[in-house]
Amino acid sequence: MLTVTSKVCRLHSVTKATLTRKQGALAGTCSHSPRTVQSTAAPLRLASNQLESQRTGLQQQYGSFKEMRSIRTMAARRSRGFAQELSPKPKLTGPLTWKSPIEIVKYPDPCLRAENLTIVNFDEDLAKLASEMFDIMYRTEGVGLAAPQVGVNVRLMVYNPEGFPDRGEEHILVNPTLIKTSGLKDVFEEGCLSFPEILGDVVRPIQIKVEYFDVKGKKKKLRLNGWQARIFQHEFDHLEGVLFHDRMSPEVLASGVGDKLKALEEEYARNNA
Repeated sequence: MLTVTSKVCRLHSVTKATLTRKQGALAGTCSHSPRTVQSTAAPLRLASNQLESQRTGLQQQYGSFKEMRSIRTMAARRSRGFAQELSPKPKLTGPLTWKSPIEIVKYPDPCLRAENLTIVNFDEDLAKLASEMFDIMYRTEGVGLAAPQVGVNVRLMVYNPEGFPDRGEEHILVNPTLIKTSGLKDVFEEGCLSFPEILGDVVRPIQIKVEYFDVKGKKKKLRLNGWQARIFQHEFDHLEGVLFHDRMSPEVLASGVGDKLKALEEEYARNNA
């Protein structure tokens, strides 16, 4: 669960000087005279013929350009960390069950690292679980919550960016997928109710594109920016078995976070001896 903190985001963006240099460079590339353009025509024709030959060879190798584009897309997504899209997730074969009332599990409970199953039945039980997740999220002053945080290892998350039942918009995302992230990132101090009294800076992309199913099984897409993008990524990490301290820098961990994690591990060991 992502909790609200008072720390201000620090954006990493392109400076005005950088933009000015790029504009100057672009202006320089457009200053060719007619003679220069004419003198480069022959090399351009040669390059065009070479590209056509390469394209023909690739088409023979892969069968169709549609297949080639598919291969390139898959490779690009894999290089950007989207390998989770390339292999299907295990499915929940039985009924969705949980113990009511649900409770927040604390680190290092094994549920936080366990594999989370894809939901296939969009029924009343799913709607009830989402409703209970909202209830405990509001009671514990959170803005988002993932199912493994209440001991249910399925791919379900809920969030409300305002954190209050009478404000903001409630979102239920079933089997969500992170499709695309921006290159621009920011750093923000995050908290998580599975990690009481632990706060730490985490760097994340500020714009994302996601796909998911709603509670009735309808497939949808979202483009999220800023605060909502951060909430989604925090909760999506939970569905992938990734915890927020996994994304903290060594400096942040050494600033006291590491000691608090160790204390939680020792407490968990005592309570479950």
